Amino acid sequence: MDIQGKNLLVIGGAGLIGSHTVDKLLTEDVDSITIYDNFARGREENLIEAFKDPRVSVYEVGGGHLADRYSRRRNEGPQNRRCVSPCRTLAIAVP
Repeated sequence: MDIQGKNLLVIGGAGLIGSHTVDKLLTEDVDSITIYDNFARGREENLIEAFKDPRVSVYEVGGGHLADRYSRRRNEGPQNRRCVSPCRTLAIAVP
C-alpha cells in the first residue's frame, strides 16, 4: 500500500505495539500521523521520538480498545485475549 503523502490515524499509538508502529511510520513520507490513545496501558515515554516530529498529533481519548470489550463480553479468559492483542493497534490511511 502506498502511504506517501497520506494522513494516518493510529489508535492505541502510545502502547508497546502502537508506538513501534508510529516509529516505523515516521520513517515514511507521510503527511501527518494522528495518535488516539486512552493511556490506560500506553505511556507518553513510548512517544518521545514522535513528539519531536511536527507531523504527529496526540489525543487522549476515553474508553478501552474494542478488542478488550469484545473479549470481556464473551467472558474469555486472559489467555484468549492474548491472540487478540496484536490486533489492537490500527493504522488507517485517510485520503
